[in-house]
Amino acid sequence: MLLVEDSKEVAAILAEYLEQLGFAVDHVWNASDALRNLQSRGPYRLVVTDILMPGSVAGLELARIVRGNYSQIPILLTTGYSERAQEAVLEGFSVLQKPYDLQTLSDAIRTLQSA
Repeated sequence: MLLVEDSKEVAAILAEYLEQLGFAVDHVWNASDALRNLQSRGPYRLVVTDILMPGSVAGLELARIVRGNYSQIPILLTTGYSERAQEAVLEGFSVLQKPYDLQTLSDAIRTLQSA
């Protein structure tokens, strides 16, 4: 799965959680790197991305691109607090609020994969 997270601490915890759930994790720091990985290493079983990230493409924009070009890949957006979360939900994306624990993450992924 592809993890897109710009916070070193959050990325380490989230990667550990995802590995505990049985995923091999490719971590990148921004959406530009994520798009390169999708083209060169894909397809992925799942993309997990923070909504707010530095750079020209943030998490919600990345999710839109993934949905448009890789519609078979489930996308889980994460956020601590963001007005963009409401926008993402209205567009039909799954959003997981930080902080979350392993069980909450597992439930969110299971729901996404069964949709």
